[in-house]
Amino acid sequence: MSASTMITVAPTGAETAKSDFPQLPTTLQEIVETAISCQAACATLIHLHIRDANHQPTLDHGYLKAAVDAVRESTDLIVQLSTGGSVHDPLKTD
Repeated sequence: MSASTMITVAPTGAETAKSDFPQLPTTLQEIVETAISCQAACATLIHLHIRDANHQPTLDHGYLKAAVDAVRESTDLIVQLSTGGSVHDPLKTD
């Protein structure tokens, strides 16, 4: 039996703001370019937090689908989308 390793990357961050870190990949083009670089560095899986046009976290189906489609079209990476919240999200909702 041989052992194998799966390298997972999470380049988009959940708590990081584009305004604080301009290099943070938040646009579709930036995410794809990052995914390509991660695959070239031997990553197998990419975990993504998707952002909207204002670089804010979103679970909007259109943004999620576009990101998954673009990364799959450009790489062989397994795509894992974040469906979780942020440590800044309230524990209770109204």
